[in-house]
Amino acid sequence: MRSAQTSGRATGMLLLAIALWAGNVVVTRAIRSEMAPLWMAYWRWQLAGLVVLPWLGPALWRARQQLWSQRGLLLLLAFVGITGNNGCIYLGIVQTSASSAAALQTFTPVWIALMGHLFFGQRLCGWGWAGVTLSIIGGLVIAGQGALPFASGAGFGVGEAWILLGSLLWALYTLLMARLSPTLDRKLGLAVQMLAGATLLLPLAWYAAPPVGSPVFSWTVVAALAFMGIFASALAYDCYGRAVDVLGSTVAGNYMNLLPAFSSFFSFLFLGETLAPFHLAGFALIAAGLLLVSGQGPRLAEGMRIWLALLTPQAHIRFR
Repeated sequence: MRSAQTSGRATGMLLLAIALWAGNVVVTRAIRSEMAPLWMAYWRWQLAGLVVLPWLGPALWRARQQLWSQRGLLLLLAFVGITGNNGCIYLGIVQTSASSAAALQTFTPVWIALMGHLFFGQRLCGWGWAGVTLSIIGGLVIAGQGALPFASGAGFGVGEAWILLGSLLWALYTLLMARLSPTLDRKLGLAVQMLAGATLLLPLAWYAAPPVGSPVFSWTVVAALAFMGIFASALAYDCYGRAVDVLGSTVAGNYMNLLPAFSSFFSFLFLGETLAPFHLAGFALIAAGLLLVSGQGPRLAEGMRIWLALLTPQAHIRFR
């Protein structure tokens, strides 16, 4: 049975990973006009692999037999979680609105719950399903700016389909990570996935946008790729994997609903956007859902009281 300290540390790593991925969205928007989406994904993971290889190279060599015994699963994880997920997400972001992309990311915990129930023998109680639903609604409220996304009649296009497929692949990646041998060093497995994922992305990027001449990177692009490769890739994926080991795939996956919340907050800090009432309402719904999925339902009433006090300072509501 995990201790409260262990769970708290895992939750902190999970929140750090999601915050870094939210920052990655902001950075991606900054350079989307300077680089094709699949090339962006390739250079992100190529850089991540090159950064960790000198550090983990000797350990990778020593563990080569154990890594070889897990080669099939490691390659599948690389294809699903790095090549597939990143390729779909980057292709989707450039073809749909940011609000639609953020909204569709909130379906990740639904895929995890459904696939975990159907194919991986996982069970989620009624309160857990309620928490998943509540968190999704919160993410949709933020992504739709207080209204349901797609309600404007824009429809469901190619970009939305790419994002939805990406969220499905991420859910599968989260569930498959639990199949890795517990004796395998998490960092070594992730390093193999980085290198394999980047290798698989290269022909896709070349096919989608054949390069003309030698690539020229501005300092803005170099800085953006450095953040993507080091922080939003190597560090974030390692933190997420460790959190899944402790908290489980369903709980960890449901925290992905915080991505729109973090994105809104970073937009407020760095892009000058304002925090509207629908942001606070969405944050409250997501927090409530996370409490339910984490088995902390009794704390929900207290959380609701605090949020209502923030939203309606003149109201004095008591929950018995």
